[in-house]
Amino acid sequence: MRLLSFFCLLCALDGVVNELITVKLGQVTPQECPQQRDGAKLSVQLINALNDGQGFVVGSLPGNYVRFELVSEVLSSEGTEDYPVQHASTLQSLLGSHDPLFLIGTCSWSAEYEKQVVKESNKILMAQVGPDEYYSDDFPSIFGIHVSNKQYSSNALKMLSFEGARTVAIAGREASLFFRTTCESAEQYALEYGMELSMPRVTYPAEGTASQVNDRDYQRQLAKEIAESNPDVIVGCVGAPEADVWVETWVELEFQPKAVWLTCTTWGWPETLGMQGGNGSYMLGAGQWHPAMKYTDSLVGDTATFLRLFEEKFGYDATYDAVASYTIPFLYMRVMQRVYSNVHMYNLSSADIPYEIYHHTLLEGFSEPKTLFGPVTLDENRRNYGRHPSSSQFLPVNDSTDYLAHRCVAPLEVLDAQLVYPAPASVACSGDTSLDFSGKQCLLCSKCVECVTNRTCDSVVYIGQVVPDSCSQHRDGVGIAVQAINSQNGGKGFQVGYSELQDPYCGCFMKFEFISITHAPGAENLDNYSDVHSGVVQQIIDTYDPELFVGTCSFTADYEKETLNDANKIFMALVGPNAYYEGDHQYLFGMHISSYLYAEPVLKLISFEGARTVAIAGREASLFFRTTCESAEQYALEYGMELSMPRVTYPAEGTA
Repeated sequence: MRLLSFFCLLCALDGVVNELITVKLGQVTPQECPQQRDGAKLSVQLINALNDGQGFVVGSLPGNYVRFELVSEVLSSEGTEDYPVQHASTLQSLLGSHDPLFLIGTCSWSAEYEKQVVKESNKILMAQVGPDEYYSDDFPSIFGIHVSNKQYSSNALKMLSFEGARTVAIAGREASLFFRTTCESAEQYALEYGMELSMPRVTYPAEGTASQVNDRDYQRQLAKEIAESNPDVIVGCVGAPEADVWVETWVELEFQPKAVWLTCTTWGWPETLGMQGGNGSYMLGAGQWHPAMKYTDSLVGDTATFLRLFEEKFGYDATYDAVASYTIPFLYMRVMQRVYSNVHMYNLSSADIPYEIYHHTLLEGFSEPKTLFGPVTLDENRRNYGRHPSSSQFLPVNDSTDYLAHRCVAPLEVLDAQLVYPAPASVACSGDTSLDFSGKQCLLCSKCVECVTNRTCDSVVYIGQVVPDSCSQHRDGVGIAVQAINSQNGGKGFQVGYSELQDPYCGCFMKFEFISITHAPGAENLDNYSDVHSGVVQQIIDTYDPELFVGTCSFTADYEKETLNDANKIFMALVGPNAYYEGDHQYLFGMHISSYLYAEPVLKLISFEGARTVAIAGREASLFFRTTCESAEQYALEYGMELSMPRVTYPAEGTA
């Protein structure tokens, strides 16, 4: 009622007195935060230049203008021990000496030092802080222009999961709020998008004497553990010190993740590694704003103009910190214009507007769709939810990765490049190329190099097999496969030879030679066939020394197992029963699915359809017949069936 009555009173005032008044804005920053200071400076200068230097118009009638005066206090290094007290007392002194109408927030990492002073003064502060927790109910006059950092990883993880990423490792600092809550929300998004953690999320102390931020041994070990978990994607809520160690360690380990997302990626970290051929290629990150966001306002018009003006005036490039700070005075201008919009003009300097009018204007769903920072809309928590954060990826400008470009890959409506996933380092080499880790140290860049030589290998790889005539399927299947493999690469065979195996880089092309001996028809029925079979296997070993053997038919497989095992030959058997692979046979492998499983799906289905009894009978040998029926009995009982008679076995070998 008080607000309504006040506006009615103003509406009743008559008389128009053209007037220009000055409204003060206050800001305190450490010297390390030029972006926040200079963004606000440029905004105030452009606002005051409106209307031939008279500032911006307020009120429903023409002729009344407001100019801003920015009172900016710059303090010494934020890292000094007494800085928190110094920052708070300087802000308190600024309020007492200048009584600014509004405050502009400092850098996010020194913002905590302003909260109590703001609460006691009840001054409106537009902060530049991401974590939601900063804007608690205990500080009702603090508003936030930044979008929530909890959304930072959302777009990237959503796109990565869509592109096929299935596992993620997440690690980062336990403090501050920004690092902790960014990684907490990353875990939630990853699970929401169907990804799994390759290892439990890791946090480590980041403050005081217990801090492990600069502990190289700890960070190296953490990087190794991440690599050992072999995730598709890595999310790190870290600064440059940890990022340097992690990447260095992964390069040493020759680890090749498909994607890496780090909070520090958009803080100039890749540039410190070297924009010219740096290790930041293909790294992902997020930020409050990106130059690809083609938002506009009524002061500079567009992003390109702002960036040009900022560089001309201050001599360095603007980041999203400058854009956010630049937008805050612009929002305060809009707030004042709305407060005065329904007021028939009066003498501005004598108007005594209750301060809660400004609070009320911001709290009641304040929205400004056209700012250089993008749409700004304040929610019930006094946070900006007008748009999503930007998702970035550092992409090479050319094939040589000699220069990186900071590209925007999300949101969809503002992107200027497509996400690259998986990173080239994780993509298998193909054609006349081979893997080589001895070149550039770029973690995510392709390690494939063109073959310096293109020769055939000095030797072939022999594959041995012995089969009875009745097993032509086994013989001919291998023969067709060998023929197809040898016809690859223009008849040169398959490529081998990584840099550690062949000089100078990649290898050679290799072919298989299939040594197959087929016994005469009926030979397997001879009483001494087991000795004949094993003798021929030994003959192939002595003559050709094949690296590999392919198994014979299952019913003659026992006749070669011990001979091949004694010769330490890699042997791929074509036998179903698990029992065949028991014992000390370290080079014996099985291609077949276990015969134990043969009856399981049918028995499960027919029991579901109502079958209640079963009769089981079969050969006592070989292993295949016996174990298939043994497992069938077990599955029948497991699925609630009963034997209508005891399982029957009968001799199947020799005279019996």
